Amino acid sequence: MPIAVTLDLDADAASRIEPLWDALERDATLPTTRRLGVRPHLSLAVYDSLDPAALLARLDFLGPVADRVLLDLHGAFHHEFADCVDRCIAHYRPLHWVPHLTLAQDVAAAALPQAVGRLADPMTPFAGTLDVLSVVRYLPVEPLARYVLGPSREGDRR
Repeated sequence: MPIAVTLDLDADAASRIEPLWDALERDATLPTTRRLGVRPHLSLAVYDSLDPAALLARLDFLGPVADRVLLDLHGAFHHEFADCVDRCIAHYRPLHWVPHLTLAQDVAAAALPQAVGRLADPMTPFAGTLDVLSVVRYLPVEPLARYVLGPSREGDRR
């Protein structure tokens, strides 16, 4: 199963995604990420096959700085994990990655125009903080590790 390394949105920013999911979920069959059990996030990397043990052991040493530009953070992550790049899905690699929030997955082509149309009203730009780095296996979604970002505090790794 694939392994994803994600940066979760803070609670306030994540709440801004709820109306988007509500709009999409008017179609009872649409596989939204909320229905899949996924928190709002940005994916730093998705690996089609990778032993999570080696990844998790090395994540303790990553220290994202809050004021770094997102693309620099993405580049630094992939520099640290350069030995895994051959297993990273191509559009998550440096120079190909486009930061995005996935709201639904595997939407049928016929359902796409209606799904996009439902997002027109509830979509407004917002700012947020990426406050947690998570590693998950999917599908089904299985959390493997969670790292609270920001100033170090006792018990942050969950």
